[in-house]
Amino acid sequence: MDAKEWLKKLEDFFRASGVPTMDYGAVGRYLLTDPVRRELYPAGQATDDSFEELKERLLNTYGLEESPGMLIDRFHALHQRKGQSI
Repeated sequence: MDAKEWLKKLEDFFRASGVPTMDYGAVGRYLLTDPVRRELYPAGQATDDSFEELKERLLNTYGLEESPGMLIDRFHALHQRKGQSI
């Protein structure tokens, strides 16, 4: 699952769970694995509790990669050209 999909599922979870909008950032950070949290929020770096900051950091770090589903779709769209080896 890519970062955009994860964020969408996270927002759906927040709404279904009744998490107040102002707490989205803090709860989202809590749900990160320790290695991801350390990568996104290095020790000693100033942060705020906004969900916008979490989304920005997550997408800047992980958002540029293609998800496995996107790679599969791109692979299936390929066609062998005449004279092209496999």
